[in-house]
Amino acid sequence: MVVLVPKDPESNRELFRRDQSDLDGSFTLQSVIPGSYTIIAIENGWDMDWAKPAVMAHYCQRGRTVKVGSQINGSMHVPELVEVQTK
Repeated sequence: MVVLVPKDPESNRELFRRDQSDLDGSFTLQSVIPGSYTIIAIENGWDMDWAKPAVMAHYCQRGRTVKVGSQINGSMHVPELVEVQTK
């Protein structure tokens, strides 16, 4: 499971996005609003309450910071590998 966590998750719960990565590691996150996020990957994390900041805080420590700009239209590549964390 891949989760995009907003910079201020407590105030921006509606900005959380998630998807399942494909075999090649690709994934799609729909309707992402420009801003600063932490992207995390959790193995078999689908039964977690992924939209709760307190649940995701532990995983965010080892996530990657990404900035989504207003000029992004379509695909965006994450510049660094995202470590897959165990649940």
